[in-house]
Amino acid sequence: MRYWNSITLRLRNILSHDWFSWINKDRTLHLELLKHLKEKYPPSEDLIEIGNYALTKKILDSLDKDSIVISGGVEFHIDFEDALSDLKEPRMHFFEVDPRSFEWFKENYSHQDNYVLHEFGLADCESEFPVYGSPNKAWSSAIDSNLIESSTLNYEVIGSAKTTTIPIFCSNNDIKSIDLVKLDIEGFALKTIRECWKQEVFPKNILFEIERGDSQSSTFYFDEVFSILSEAKGFGYKIIFVPRNDGYTSQASQFIFTVN
Repeated sequence: MRYWNSITLRLRNILSHDWFSWINKDRTLHLELLKHLKEKYPPSEDLIEIGNYALTKKILDSLDKDSIVISGGVEFHIDFEDALSDLKEPRMHFFEVDPRSFEWFKENYSHQDNYVLHEFGLADCESEFPVYGSPNKAWSSAIDSNLIESSTLNYEVIGSAKTTTIPIFCSNNDIKSIDLVKLDIEGFALKTIRECWKQEVFPKNILFEIERGDSQSSTFYFDEVFSILSEAKGFGYKIIFVPRNDGYTSQASQFIFTVN
């Protein structure tokens, strides 16, 4: 049974590649959306790859040892955060909902003085949610039930996690200004960002991903994307679309909102 599950997951990963997006109308439309976004919101300068993400040179130059970085979604890979730390050594606050990631982080990064791990997630409220994930860590865990319901992955409840908001966290920790927020939190990024703006907390730079569940309608997804972009413009942010180069782009999109 375990062998069969492994084969099924491997096949699914292959079929998830953009080469096969033609077999699904929503995935095809999603790629068309990304092409439009790339043309409409290009960076004014070349993007600099940092780990598995990217920032503009202007944003990167604005960061230093006194900068505050908030990163939601530690999981088991923090290539971006490690690379950024090597370059700028900012103060980094990590948030994660998967209890297995806590142990991994503590085992591998307890020596890192500028890293602080918070064992709760980021959301639009203080609450507690069931955590859904893969028992063998084959994909990212999540607390967004809507994303879970629109996914063909075999999510299981692997625990529960408390959440907070960025405004509450900043208030409790006397943080007056946020230089960069990076969110890879599987469906909760928009809620987290909107709660910041609702409470008049405006990070200088926001790097985030908007995921679309396998079976989620592309029409609904497009409405979500254009809505958050419109709100960002209203708050004075410049929008930059960040292309992904991994060949698995037909179910997500990445952006930077920046005042730099």
